[in-house]
Amino acid sequence: MRAIKLLILLVGLSGVSSGQQSGGVPTTLTGCLISLNGSFTLQTSDGIRYILKGNQNRLLSHNGQLVEITGTPMTSKRAVARNEFQVSSVKKLADVCH
Repeated sequence: MRAIKLLILLVGLSGVSSGQQSGGVPTTLTGCLISLNGSFTLQTSDGIRYILKGNQNRLLSHNGQLVEITGTPMTSKRAVARNEFQVSSVKKLADVCH
């Protein structure tokens, strides 16, 4: 009985920690990086908006610029529904968005 309770507890804890993880496949996105009230978004040319997670100072330094973002989509249900993206690198393509 103790083994079953321990197994249930471990399964429950693994679900909690996986909610913060990003997907394992690196992806590159291009668009306009915008900061508003401490949140960062990337709007692509086809109108898709991503919520960016990562180093806020690095993201803020590219506010209003056309950028190429590399990272991984986050995989929790909430993150998928909100299009959250964990940023690993940012490359400026132009000083302003078109």
